[in-house]
Amino acid sequence: MEDILRKELLRPAEVAEICGVTRNTVYRWLRRKVFVPVSIGGCTYIRGRDLRAHLNGNPSLCDPPEAGCEDELEQEAQEMLLSFRGRR
Repeated sequence: MEDILRKELLRPAEVAEICGVTRNTVYRWLRRKVFVPVSIGGCTYIRGRDLRAHLNGNPSLCDPPEAGCEDELEQEAQEMLLSFRGRR
């Protein structure tokens, strides 16, 4: 499980496994803005740093990005995904 916590992007199923909840609960958290979802190609991810901050008791580090920087977040997510694909 420690390997999963080191990932930069996590699927909702991975977050559910780490937190001991169902995927439905993770999606509920996303709707309630507990975590900021990252969408890439129709898939939803949660940033590993957000989950680590939440688990360490610093949920304020998971605050949504400022208005207008969605493009920057999407760019960052795309770069992470490309780097993951390159490691396989």
